[in-house]
Amino acid sequence: MFDLSTMVAQSARRYPEKIALIEGAERWTFAELDHAISEVAHGLAEQGFHPGEAVGLQLKNTAPFVITYYAVLRAGMIVVPFNPLAVEREVEHILSAAGCRGAVVPASTAGTVMDAATKIEDFLLIVDTDDEGAQDTITAQVSSSGARDFLAFSELLRRADQRAPQPAVVSRADDDAVVIFTSGTTGMPKGAALSHFNLWMSCTALTTRSDPSSEEVALACLPLFHVFGMSGILNVSMAWGMTLVLAQKADPETVLGLIEEHGVTRFSAVPTMLSDFIQAGAQGRDLSSVRRVTSGGSTLRPGVISQFEEMFPEAALLEGYGASETTSSVCVNQSRSERRPGSVGTPSWGVEMRIADEDGSVLPPPGAGHVGELHVRSPTLFNGYVGEPDETEATFDGEWFRTGDMARIDQDGYVYIVDRIKDVIIRAGYNVYPSEVEQVLQNHPGVAQAVVVGLPDDRVGQEIAALVVPSPEEQVTEELIKAYARDQLSAYKHPRIVKICQELPHSSTGKVLRRHVASAFS
Repeated sequence: MFDLSTMVAQSARRYPEKIALIEGAERWTFAELDHAISEVAHGLAEQGFHPGEAVGLQLKNTAPFVITYYAVLRAGMIVVPFNPLAVEREVEHILSAAGCRGAVVPASTAGTVMDAATKIEDFLLIVDTDDEGAQDTITAQVSSSGARDFLAFSELLRRADQRAPQPAVVSRADDDAVVIFTSGTTGMPKGAALSHFNLWMSCTALTTRSDPSSEEVALACLPLFHVFGMSGILNVSMAWGMTLVLAQKADPETVLGLIEEHGVTRFSAVPTMLSDFIQAGAQGRDLSSVRRVTSGGSTLRPGVISQFEEMFPEAALLEGYGASETTSSVCVNQSRSERRPGSVGTPSWGVEMRIADEDGSVLPPPGAGHVGELHVRSPTLFNGYVGEPDETEATFDGEWFRTGDMARIDQDGYVYIVDRIKDVIIRAGYNVYPSEVEQVLQNHPGVAQAVVVGLPDDRVGQEIAALVVPSPEEQVTEELIKAYARDQLSAYKHPRIVKICQELPHSSTGKVLRRHVASAFS
């Protein structure tokens, strides 16, 4: 049996009375957390879920997220975490592509998920709410939608004494455990399937050089539905017996307050968050407990490291690199003394990297002049994109994953990300592919053509901008286009900048010149 939730059970045996989870005023010991995971796993089985089936998980950083995540795995099923801000079309695609039989959601998004799941037979909605009024409203909505039923998440925990023990579900190391949806190059997001072994290697072997300890207090300020927060913080803290503090908001006041209150020693963040913390300032707080902060998602701006470490005097801010397909980080700077400016560090344990040219030929030994596509071979490489064998095959060269990033590797093995091969906008650490946003905009009857680009932005790295050609005889405004995009796309995907024009810049062959598009906003 190889079940990722076993690491919680192991920590519960070693540290039964130690606080495992803190959410607001709530405290869960490892023993309590492990018991809750088992009860929810049994409850899911009682509700008719079977091993190998997928369950959507659309919660913020809460105890029910953590419990459900490991309970689904313990029951031999597959977790499909997704953004609570996802709109109906995105939710429908995720549930359908992953084959979800049900989903655990907050009351605030229950209606959206129900509408998205109308085509899924026998779909069960599990709602995280203790508000009886909200439950009554949801019950009425479910009944009118024709869905099978809805169940309050709390009910899965309340039936503990009524359940007979169930035998453990046997999972294999290479079984799919989690499906993370990552933005697609040609439109809708693709589901990257990560195995129990991928996740285990990412949170144990790949983190050994950072000297993790059960004495530490980790902070989850990154969303746990994202692979960076899920693998780099949630799984790491549970595997090593750390106390995990959950932050539902990532604003500086909330995060800095939690760090000071609980003596947080480590957390991960994207550059946008770090810049916000620096802008807010320490405000007389004692932040000296923090020892290690990992940054990823996009490149750190010059000066951020020194400014951050002035605010967190005992911390090392260390930049790393990874992707959903690599189960988060595969290389990282290890310490203040070892890090190199501009580099994302050296490969983690068991990770190999190489540089290839446009033809796929491996370039000579590392050096500043050898820039090409970064290929990765690692025990954390995903099983493939769910239901998309052609896309999976295209992204591999034998055993090597083609990252789509241009990079170089110096003579000491330090990796430097130089550019992107794929069209991608990295906004606040999230990948946004222009093609998806363009498809959405062009579905509007008032839009004839649209092209989307990323514009440099000091806070979020790149801001999403759309140049739109209106349909003949249609009247559209920039605000109308923005409002339409907000309804059709998650918050991090919709363009904040829109400009109406009469024609797009094209080459002699009719190809849109994206670099010229960017200059239209200057």
